[in-house]
Amino acid sequence: MGSSGGNAVVFVSYARRASRAHAVALHDALTAAGVVVFLDTEAIEDGDRFPDTLSVAVLGARVGVVFVDSVYFQRWYCLRELALLLAAYNTHARRGSDPAVRDAALDGVVVALPADAARPTEVARLPPPLTTASWPTADATDRLVELVTAAAARELPSFGERLGAVGEDASARSRRLLTDPSVMPAPRNLRAVGRVVPADMEPSLGDGFVGRAVELWRLHYRLSTMRGDVASMAAVTASVEGGGGVGKTRLAREYVWRFADEYPGGVSGLTPTSTTWWSSSATTTSPRRSTPLCRRLSSCVSGR
Repeated sequence: MGSSGGNAVVFVSYARRASRAHAVALHDALTAAGVVVFLDTEAIEDGDRFPDTLSVAVLGARVGVVFVDSVYFQRWYCLRELALLLAAYNTHARRGSDPAVRDAALDGVVVALPADAARPTEVARLPPPLTTASWPTADATDRLVELVTAAAARELPSFGERLGAVGEDASARSRRLLTDPSVMPAPRNLRAVGRVVPADMEPSLGDGFVGRAVELWRLHYRLSTMRGDVASMAAVTASVEGGGGVGKTRLAREYVWRFADEYPGGVSGLTPTSTTWWSSSATTTSPRRSTPLCRRLSSCVSGR
């Protein structure tokens, strides 16, 4: 529905099961107002691939509308779309860029809150400029149209242009990860990534690792959006919990194999057989910030 891929000014990200009616209402209202909108109405299942048209549409858009609800954060493709919209901001945040430059990467991101339910806890993990704003609910179509048309009138750079502006290396990493048509990113060459310890980590299952796309992308969303206490520089942690034999350790290891190059500061296991991983999101240009086991660690994944 709507414009093809890169021609759209606005990209609408939503979970079909929960927010389709509201998303379609917004699409129709914006179209009537002369705004070119991309709204994908095809169902995407867990075993499907991430369509190239979605990557092109997100990166080509200048305004992104996100219908956040409990179902949204349970859909791997929604988390992929959200990651693309936030990619430039997250890269600036990892680099410690000037706050004004960092926050400008979120210009044109509009959030629609659940119309008839409490907001999901995952909303609190969105970047601070998005969590502190007063957003309308999904059924407030007129107000959403006002916000979107105002943003569209500002001639903002596309999300792809914003990502390109953070630097060639960072842009290439994020594009490779987030536009991969596979449900899950392919395992990386950890030697090429660099600073992954232990070097002889148990191999990835590759294509044999199936049925965990949602868990893998939810883990990445949590790790990539966590914020610690800047004053104390305390580490931020995340745990993968479940009964014995459900695959906690495997999930943590596969995350390292597939997402390690999102952490230029390095990824380290405490021992060769450890299920605990420390990763630094800092750039490699600052020794203090890039030391994997210093207090400025960005995340810890513990399989327990």
